[in-house]
Amino acid sequence: MASLPSTPASHGQAAPRSRKHAAQAAAAAKAAAAAKAAPATLAALDQAKAAAGAACKPEKTPGHKAEPLGGPVLFVGVPEVAKRLGIGETFCWALIRDHRLPVVRLGRRTLVAVDALEIFAIALQQEA
Repeated sequence: MASLPSTPASHGQAAPRSRKHAAQAAAAAKAAAAAKAAPATLAALDQAKAAAGAACKPEKTPGHKAEPLGGPVLFVGVPEVAKRLGIGETFCWALIRDHRLPVVRLGRRTLVAVDALEIFAIALQQEA
């Protein structure tokens, strides 16, 4: 059975406790070296992506989900409803509980039709 090298820790880092930790440390060092060698500008990064063929894939942005193949999204979940209305999820659940916001249940998911959400928003504007 091979043992880990018993070299003293350098630069204030502790020696790895096991092979797994040694492999993780080696991977982290490799990632740090790759980050230092990464392109410094966005243009260089775009060129590198294009050369690697990554430019073909659509970029994902936070909170953005791709449209389904059949067309636009018809239903959204409660977190998305709260975000679109600019309210908290807890208040959104209260609207659902009080039957002010119509929902559809698919399995364990609670969804709101986008059309119903728009009608709800218009009704709120008319109440004000």
